[in-house]
Amino acid sequence: VGGSLSSGNMESELALTNTMTSLIGSTLITFALSVLYNGRIRPVDIQNATLAGGVAIGATANLDISPGVALAIGFGAGAISCVGYNRIQDWLGEKIGLHDSCGINNLHGMPSIFGAIMSAVLPLVITDSNEGNPGYQLAG
Repeated sequence: VGGSLSSGNMESELALTNTMTSLIGSTLITFALSVLYNGRIRPVDIQNATLAGGVAIGATANLDISPGVALAIGFGAGAISCVGYNRIQDWLGEKIGLHDSCGINNLHGMPSIFGAIMSAVLPLVITDSNEGNPGYQLAG
């Protein structure tokens, strides 16, 4: 969303702020969960799951949500991605023989599904009086 907005207007500022805040959330939760799952900070978690917040906030970055909501989206995306790297990836390999060598499912797949759900829920619960009806986000 942010790349298609012209600079200097409210929507572009919101997109930038919400994206950075979501990235902070995914980074914080990734460091915590990496230590929780592994007893140490694993580079694969940090290199990938920290970016999950940016993936998840993409469709809603320009909406007038509070920094707390953007941070929560980042926390959720980072947690999903970290769980994916530490638990789901091995399970998928054992159960169905799926080898995801680049972590596409964990960095882009699951956080984008989470972001899609957020893009359907957030417009229903917020009001964005400056930019019209955010319910149009749900309709696409």
